[in-house]
Amino acid sequence: MEEKSEENQENVAGNGDEVERTVEQLLAEVALDYRNYLNFDISKEQGKYYESIEGMLTKLDEFCGLVDLIRSDTNLCLNTTLPRIHEKSNEIRNVFEKIDNLEKFVGIVKQNVNMMEEKVNDAEKEVGDSFGSGIMKKLSSIVSSKKNVEKKKYVYEEPVIFNTDDYFPQQSDSDKPKNTVDPPVVSTSSSLDKT
Repeated sequence: MEEKSEENQENVAGNGDEVERTVEQLLAEVALDYRNYLNFDISKEQGKYYESIEGMLTKLDEFCGLVDLIRSDTNLCLNTTLPRIHEKSNEIRNVFEKIDNLEKFVGIVKQNVNMMEEKVNDAEKEVGDSFGSGIMKKLSSIVSSKKNVEKKKYVYEEPVIFNTDDYFPQQSDSDKPKNTVDPPVVSTSSSLDKT
């Protein structure tokens, strides 16, 4: 029995060696698997991250350029354009006042023209009546006996009209704009004297 126990011990020792070898092999395989698991190529992943970071930096630079452009436009608007607009708005107010005054002047001229038309119409009626009645009187005097008929005398009343100097004061040479040309002087006396 001793032999058997020695054999058993040898078998157990042999089996123990095999078990140890199997455990060592398994341990080596597991270590190799872990090494392969932990050993990966980060250069591909790193390249993707670097590309993403470069894209973000490019977009950030473009955004900073846009912000600088907006700042310069804002400065231009606030420091240059806005004061010019304010100055022009003050000038346009003067133009509006001139337009309002011109509208008033046109109204006054219209009233004077209407008044003169009424006077002319009245004068035409009076002259027309006296002219027509004069012919009729001459014809009737020839046909019938002469009668003294009193002539109506019409008195002309000069209407009060506007004076342009009241609305357009004469400008001195220093007040005149430099880019205007004085209108030519037309003499009407020579054409009226001939008739």
